[in-house]
Amino acid sequence: MMIVICRSLGITLYSFVFGDIPWRCNSIPVLYEQIKSEEITFPTGIKISDDLKELITSMLIKDPEKRISIEQIRVRWLLKLSDKN
Repeated sequence: MMIVICRSLGITLYSFVFGDIPWRCNSIPVLYEQIKSEEITFPTGIKISDDLKELITSMLIKDPEKRISIEQIRVRWLLKLSDKN
């Protein structure tokens, strides 16, 4: 369940950063296929850090076994923030 939530949060984070959703189509069946098969792409006109790109990408990995977990995000990003202070 948390793995699914992590993917949903990844889509939400992508939307916050870029002001759009990662996949777009007028047909629900085609959209579903895009979500299942297409790799995530990032708009070229908006610069983001490599760390943020890595986070979003790891949250949107299709295979739930390989996708980053909420706990891994918490630990990784708390460590990065504490290293910067």
